Amino acid sequence: MEIRILTKDLINPIEWNIGIKNPTQLFEFANTSGKFSIPYFLIIKDKDIIFKWQFFVVGFRYFRYINIISEPNIQTAELLDIAFKEILRVFNPFKIIFYSITLSKFTNMDFLELNNFNEIYRYGSSVLDLTQNEDVIFSNIHSKHRNVIKKARKEDVEVFEDTSEQGIYDFYKIGVETYARSNKEALGVEYLLKYFFALSKTGNIKVFFAKKDNIIQAGAIFLVSKHMSIYWHGASINNCATGSSNLLQWEAIKYFKQNGTKIYDFGGCSDLDEKAKSISRFKSRFGGMTFNYIGFIKINNILKNMLFIFIKIFTNKG
Repeated sequence: MEIRILTKDLINPIEWNIGIKNPTQLFEFANTSGKFSIPYFLIIKDKDIIFKWQFFVVGFRYFRYINIISEPNIQTAELLDIAFKEILRVFNPFKIIFYSITLSKFTNMDFLELNNFNEIYRYGSSVLDLTQNEDVIFSNIHSKHRNVIKKARKEDVEVFEDTSEQGIYDFYKIGVETYARSNKEALGVEYLLKYFFALSKTGNIKVFFAKKDNIIQAGAIFLVSKHMSIYWHGASINNCATGSSNLLQWEAIKYFKQNGTKIYDFGGCSDLDEKAKSISRFKSRFGGMTFNYIGFIKINNILKNMLFIFIKIFTNKG
């Protein structure tokens, strides 16, 4: 087997995307990296690429860590172990973070146990099979969801896709209301625009809204590949019209099914607190199967990691 670690300029986008399911492993997703370096890790056997992994390298040569957003194209423990040890050798990071409750679909616990990771996180996701008949999909939705979907339709709630930059600003606006209900800071508009500009031209990001009487009630942003759509971020206004978010999800499900997407992934589900439980219940009631995933953190240099934490705290205070 041959191992290669290549930079972006040496990658053929079309060839890289072959066999990629998770949209965050697509070549186009590298355009969201900003100042971070994106290495492309490949394992080649008999001239065929059998393993691909795209990740972020943050920092400079003697003080850097690796942030892994999602799983590689294949998750066998043998290939993961080869890749991981080579990544450690080449980049010598003081820390590796591989934990994204919404985006990562990593499942190989054997690999984690083999490498003695410092912290392991467990979470789940509700995944809907879009190869089923549309009527079957709707019948599997919880009756409470079906009822409010029908109610929203009767009350003229309209769902539409927004392909413009303005859609991001509109989403940000209702996001501020959403996060305020939990006393949290909303996602920054610059953060959302970065992904929009990187992924919109290739159709790897989709923004949908539900509106009533020309007032936006709810919004959702999806990351998309030919195989999978991931419900990435959602938001709604205060006193949102009943069923708006439910109808938005149902219309998005139909849209992705009609466009040949095979999987509709509702993103992370957890039971950390009552708010998380409520969101997870909303997602699971659309009839998907719950899959369990895992993430990890591995600290290779305790002193550098402590210094990193101190700098981060000091910078935030400043």
